[in-house]
Amino acid sequence: MWEGRDCLPLRGYLPSRISVLLVLGILYLIVGIGYWGGKGWAWTLGIVVTVISLIVDIVQIGINPVSAAGNVFGILIALIILYYLTRQHVKAFFGKAPWAPSTMGGGAMTAMTGGMPSSTTQASPTMVRCNSCGAMSPMGTTKCPSCGAAL
Repeated sequence: MWEGRDCLPLRGYLPSRISVLLVLGILYLIVGIGYWGGKGWAWTLGIVVTVISLIVDIVQIGINPVSAAGNVFGILIALIILYYLTRQHVKAFFGKAPWAPSTMGGGAMTAMTGGMPSSTTQASPTMVRCNSCGAMSPMGTTKCPSCGAAL
């Protein structure tokens, strides 16, 4: 069935596809390590790798329509990642936002503890107040869990 000239156009297709997917996988691993540490370069590289992955998925649909369902799923995941990475609080966490948005009611830490926002909540010796949003964070935390600003 796959003999002769019918398979000649696909001869270089599979190895090149495997190469692209391998490179993207290694880049995503590097990005994940950077995400874990909240590194600014990881945010930038994550955007770039996700856009490349989006383009590869779109091209794959044109080349091999049989696997379109998997590629459509990949496109949806890439769009969700891009949407999330461009949210203000995520950009602030990675140090990419010019300012952190103020939260209504004192941020996530106030909502979780049920305390009063801002000036009525007293800082304990084991907690640190964020200068940007006023949320309370455990001592030793380097970034605010509510807005991502450096503490």
